[in-house]
Amino acid sequence: MLFPLSLNNVWKYDSNGDNIAEFELRVTNVTSMGSDKVIEFTRDDYSAPYSYSVRQLSNGDLYTHPGGMLLLPDNPTLNQTWLEYAPYYWKVVSLSSTVVTASCTYSNCIRIDEYDGTDTHTGFSQYYKRGIGIVQYSNPGSDQLIEVTLN
Repeated sequence: MLFPLSLNNVWKYDSNGDNIAEFELRVTNVTSMGSDKVIEFTRDDYSAPYSYSVRQLSNGDLYTHPGGMLLLPDNPTLNQTWLEYAPYYWKVVSLSSTVVTASCTYSNCIRIDEYDGTDTHTGFSQYYKRGIGIVQYSNPGSDQLIEVTLN
C-alpha cells in the first residue's frame, strides 16, 4: 500500500523545522463496506482536532467519503492526473523524488503537484513514500514527517 491505513497508525509532522510535532494524523476507526474500507482519521494540531473519513477500495485507491472523489491512486503512474475540485487537479510529476527531513531521508518518493485551470503549478505538492504514507507537504511552506507509528 502506498498509504498504510491500519487502526492506530500515527504520523507526526513538524511545520517549522524545529523537529517538534506541530500536528499528528491518526487512524481512529476502520470499518468494512463490502470489499472496501472506510477509514476515519483525526488530525490534531494539539489545540483544535478534527475528524474526517476516506474510503479505500479493494485495489487500494483512496476516495473522499462520503462523496466519492479520487484522493490518491494506490499505484500512480507518471503524468497521471485526476480532478481535485474544478478547475484544480493533481498530477504525478515524479516517481523517484528524494525528500530530506530533519529526521530522515526518503528516496523513491512519489511527488504529486496541484495545478489550477491554466495548468499552472499552485506551489502545493505532496510526497508519498510507499508503505509509509505522506512524508512531506509543501504549500509552499513545508510539513515534514518526523515520526511514524505503523501497526
